[in-house]
Amino acid sequence: MAKKSPAAEAGKVSQTRVVVKGKLVKLRARRLPAGGETLYLDYNEGGKRRYDFLGLHLMESAKTSKDRQQNKDNQLLAERIRSERELQLSKNSLIVKASVQRRADFLAYLDEYVESYPKKDLRVMEAMRKQFKAMLGETGALPFSEVTVRLCSRFRSHLEAKCSGSTPYNYFKKFRKVLRQAVKDGLIDRNPAEEVENRYAEGIEKEVLTTKEIQLMANVECYLPEVKRAFLFSCVTGLRFCDIQALEWKCIAGSVIRLKQQKTSKEVVVNLNGTAIRLLGEKTKSNGKVFELPSSTTCAKHLQNWANKAKIGKKVTWHCARHSFGTNLLISGADVRSVSGLLGHSSLVETQKYVRLVESLKEKAVEKLPEIVF
Repeated sequence: MAKKSPAAEAGKVSQTRVVVKGKLVKLRARRLPAGGETLYLDYNEGGKRRYDFLGLHLMESAKTSKDRQQNKDNQLLAERIRSERELQLSKNSLIVKASVQRRADFLAYLDEYVESYPKKDLRVMEAMRKQFKAMLGETGALPFSEVTVRLCSRFRSHLEAKCSGSTPYNYFKKFRKVLRQAVKDGLIDRNPAEEVENRYAEGIEKEVLTTKEIQLMANVECYLPEVKRAFLFSCVTGLRFCDIQALEWKCIAGSVIRLKQQKTSKEVVVNLNGTAIRLLGEKTKSNGKVFELPSSTTCAKHLQNWANKAKIGKKVTWHCARHSFGTNLLISGADVRSVSGLLGHSSLVETQKYVRLVESLKEKAVEKLPEIVF
């Protein structure tokens, strides 16, 4: 007599511990003291065993058609979950340690997602997680069933209140990405964050220094001369602080810098003008860093003190140099594509912020013209 399949036997309790045998994941049934069985997954990951109880049960006395159908539904669901987990392991994808689909803990999933995030923008993902947990306050768990459109909308509003510029947009974009993965992992049927509008903030949130203001700072001494030299170099190259801090002599050949940006991993080529070459000074060693800078916190402190000493009257951060570089290039007549390439933008969308800022500055300049009385 042919052996019946597990699905065919779903109307009554299976007498064997192994319900479905897979290469990496087995579906097992464990008898309960009160009768019936509970279904769970048995993982074999590189010789290490772990178990995941699904919270799905088979009734021992399934006398009614309703009970038999319930047994069948529970077993089919368990088999589908086992099949999905098997596929996930075979593709080395993210393994979700949830027990049942919609009852899984989103916060635990978020933690695991961030901890295993492989890309360069990990710090943005970590900051998003911090803001989400700050909004929730003290909470032990958050079931996926409670991650609703309303909660996502509340998080978007929280970001708008706590962050500025394009940060709310960028953080919520990462939040959507996590939920999109949860859909792929079969934990939720749809992404509720997709139904919440994610507006991109116009303009640049940082202050911009004019060429006149940069010259004022150049005329004033800074307590740490290396900070002054590096910041002015950033003003004429558009390099971020992290790239300036890590810049090595081997990246410079004549009047050209070739380096891979730490933030985006995109390679940029920057042509050095006379000012930039003079700021580099003499090459003291064949290799090693061009600038010997302290921590970013120390640099920021001395940078603002230096700007105050020059009577700039603005909140000057290191990223000011990058924004000033892009803006001043456009003011001087450079085309958008050239500026985009020098800044290492992945698309012209990001560079358009500088174009709008330049137009705004022009409008303000016209408004400041004195009236002519006649």
